[in-house]
This record gives sequence, C-alpha cells and structure tokens, in this order.
Amino acid sequence: MSILPRRWRLPYVALLAVVGLLQSVSDLQAYRLRGGSRPWEPFLWEFSSIAVIGLLALGVHASGLKNPANPHEHWLRG
Repeated sequence: MSILPRRWRLPYVALLAVVGLLQSVSDLQAYRLRGGSRPWEPFLWEFSSIAVIGLLALGVHASGLKNPANPHEHWLRG
C-alpha cells in the first residue's frame, strides 16, 4: 500500500515543482540584486527545501496525525 494514491502522485509532484519554481525565481531576483554570480544556487536552495517539506508532509500523512500543530494529540488518544 502506498502513502499517496497513484492518481495523486503527479498532481502532488507538480504542485511541489510549481511552488519550488516560484520561490526559486523570487529568490533569484533578490540574489542577483545582492550581486550573486551563481544563478543556480537559489534553485538548489529552494528545490531542496521543497523536497524536504514534501517528504515531511507525506510522513505526517502516513503517521495518521490529524492535527500536525498538536502532535501530542495522536499519542494521547492512542
């Protein structure tokens, strides 16, 4: 059994890619204004962050945690 059903895999990855791209372009503009010389760095920073967030979100989903803001609720209710 998969954490994410097959029909949701492509939309999930596409959403992460779009968010990563938007954040990268925004960060690239700021990076260039500060005098940055390696335009690939903002893309590396932002897409690595998005990958970690995406994996953490799947982990929270797999754990069955209903309210990620209150993780103790899951263990208290058993």
